[in-house]
Amino acid sequence: MPWNLTRYDGNGDLHFITCSCYWRQPLLGSARRRDLFLTVLEQVRLRHQFVVLGYVVMPEHFHLLISEPQERSPSTVMQALKLGFARRVLYQMRRRRNAAQPELFERAPQHIWQKRFYDFNVWTERKRLEKLRYLHRRVPQMGGGCPTHSRTLCAVSYFANVWALRTARVTKGPVGNLRQRNPNPPDKRP
Repeated sequence: MPWNLTRYDGNGDLHFITCSCYWRQPLLGSARRRDLFLTVLEQVRLRHQFVVLGYVVMPEHFHLLISEPQERSPSTVMQALKLGFARRVLYQMRRRRNAAQPELFERAPQHIWQKRFYDFNVWTERKRLEKLRYLHRRVPQMGGGCPTHSRTLCAVSYFANVWALRTARVTKGPVGNLRQRNPNPPDKRP
């Protein structure tokens, strides 16, 4: 990895992941795209067997709080999620393409996601609650601070689905597989 970045996984930690759309474009701004993203997330969750503790999807980025997958790394999960969503979106864009207007589609995005993602290891109960509260607060914050869109277009989250008594599109998964680490681990990480 460039710049001496190191990812810590394999310790049973939770991972707070943030990923942005290419050039911060609002590619997740429509309800159809958000639904597609959540469908792909659920498929990846089932395939890689991890627990989703919370998520929020905004027009230009998303946040996830997940457990480690049982067999793979969080990087593999993110690769599968980003690739699965991007392939479907790019296929839909090409399918709607009008041959009479080629110059319009030469400028169509060929990338959906920024190259990397931000991964914060959550290894104490205090940090887990902090990240869940952060996810919870993002939905009303987006609704109040988003002048061009309504609240429903700005963000969708696991919390909004639960509080509105709707069935969440992404299920939490087998919580029994989730281990919370000792708040005072023997290794001294920064």
